[in-house]
Amino acid sequence: MRELLIYKDIELKAGAELEGVDLSGLDMSDLNLAKVNLKGANLTGANFTDSCLSGAEMAGACLVQAKLTKVNISLADLTGADLDQADFTNALMFSTNLKKARLTQARLPWADLTKANLEEADLTGARMTDAFLTRANLIRANLTDAGLQSVDFELADLSGAILTRATMHRAILQETIMKGTDLTGVDLSQVDLSQVDLSQAIRT
Repeated sequence: MRELLIYKDIELKAGAELEGVDLSGLDMSDLNLAKVNLKGANLTGANFTDSCLSGAEMAGACLVQAKLTKVNISLADLTGADLDQADFTNALMFSTNLKKARLTQARLPWADLTKANLEEADLTGARMTDAFLTRANLIRANLTDAGLQSVDFELADLSGAILTRATMHRAILQETIMKGTDLTGVDLSQVDLSQVDLSQAIRT
């Protein structure tokens, strides 16, 4: 993994202070950017494949169509970030803060979002096949039309979440909290609902 990348006299490295910088379209693959400050940065179309962004500060950053395949972005803060159509395939996102982030049409297959905070995040149309959301916070998240095939939601909190027309074949919902969860148009016939209370969920 690279420890330093210099771009237009900007040193890109772990712990760097890069708040508000424009790095759109830049190839930052296989780069150590642990604990970097990229708050409010323009990272549209940037490539972070195989990079380390663990503990990064990225609140309010724009990562539209960014490539984050196999990135380690665990413990990072992406509060309110724009991640529309971003690719997080096989990403490690343990305890990542994505509160109120925009993840519309994002790709997250096989991503590990264990204990991630997705409260009030917009995941409309996101593709999350085989992702891990164990113990994740999805309170009031919007998962309308999301592809959630084989997703593991064990012990996750989906209180008040909107899953209208989501595809959930073979999803795991063991001991998942579903208070006020909107399941309108969702087929649960092939879903593992072990120890799940659906009495307060919305099903029409």
